[in-house]
Amino acid sequence: MIYFCDTSALLNGCTEHYPNIWITPLIVSELENIKNSQKNDEVKYRARKLTRDMITSSNYKYYIPETKKINKIIKKNKYLSDIADHKLVAAACLLQEEMHESVTFVTSDYALYLLHSCFPQLGWRLWKDNALMEYEENQGWKNYTPSNAQLASLYSDPTANVLHCITNEFAKIYEGDDLKDILFWTGERYRPLKYKEIKNHFLNETIKPRNLEQKMAFDLLQNDSIKVKLLTSAWGSGKTMIALNYALEQIYRGVYKKLVFVRNNIIVADTNDIGFLPGTMTEKMSIWGGPIADHLGGTDVLEQMIEDGIIEIYPISHIRGRSIKNSILLCDECENLNDKLVTLLLSRMEDNSEIIFCGDVAQIDNKKFEKNNGIKSMLDHLSGDPLFGTVKLIKSERGRIPQLCDKMIPPK
Repeated sequence: MIYFCDTSALLNGCTEHYPNIWITPLIVSELENIKNSQKNDEVKYRARKLTRDMITSSNYKYYIPETKKINKIIKKNKYLSDIADHKLVAAACLLQEEMHESVTFVTSDYALYLLHSCFPQLGWRLWKDNALMEYEENQGWKNYTPSNAQLASLYSDPTANVLHCITNEFAKIYEGDDLKDILFWTGERYRPLKYKEIKNHFLNETIKPRNLEQKMAFDLLQNDSIKVKLLTSAWGSGKTMIALNYALEQIYRGVYKKLVFVRNNIIVADTNDIGFLPGTMTEKMSIWGGPIADHLGGTDVLEQMIEDGIIEIYPISHIRGRSIKNSILLCDECENLNDKLVTLLLSRMEDNSEIIFCGDVAQIDNKKFEKNNGIKSMLDHLSGDPLFGTVKLIKSERGRIPQLCDKMIPPK
């Protein structure tokens, strides 16, 4: 995670909370102007101190965006104009595009913060009076640079929540820029990251995590105490692949009797519906079975498992009244759900089952799900509950071609 801070947040003391803050020359210029302005002595003192710290401290990283690219973003976006604050927002968007890493924009300017709904691809934090005022969206993990005392406590007394993690959250432990450990807060204690490779017995393949976030996703999925699991990410990061292979392994091992594969019947945005599909409901839904068939070795195996009642491909529109027993339910493309559809699925689950949601808010196919989105609703209301866990995947692992998508539409 990259923290991009504007001048207002820096003057309000956010540097003590965020490690490795990114700034631009525009912020340095603003601080110089404050030092020579008519503002009160306290504000000018903070500006002088910040300027000195930027020279001597390793906590700052500098980003010098191309003026031509900044102007292009401002000209393209109707919410931006040629003022300093808006140039910083454009710079943050450009930094995220170039670094291929999530950028969080930190500000103490409430008027600027109101732009957060217009730029959902950025993370937004409102910092006021040395305190974080706005709820931080739960990614399932955070980066921490603990003090020596906190670091000692983490291992001598793992039951003390010295990092103030929420239940079922992973903590990436850094010393400077070096990752030292990944811990998981169960709600009662910190434990080390733990996971096993996933076996696909149908293809005789072993699925191994390729990056840190995938390791955390493996841990989350294999955690028996968490019954509602959410994997979010941009394209190509492996959320559906990992979830499907985990689910198929659970079925193969006999942990669950059935896989229920669910998605909303929404066509891809800016495309036309192919029209009426003949046949039974199972035959109509087979169009959504491609991802499962890919991990079973073909449609013939999928059709046989459907016939044997081991796999169901089911529309949300017909799931009311169902009771999902001794099963694992996988809801793909869950960005196309609202809070009512999420609760509809949750209300179907028996205690001996679990449910996995996979989605990406950047790929919403119907505008009605932008204002009332199921992923955001789960993160807002279920974060910290012992039965709920989430991991946001960051890096595309499908190959070089899907990574080009990030240049066209930066991941959210």
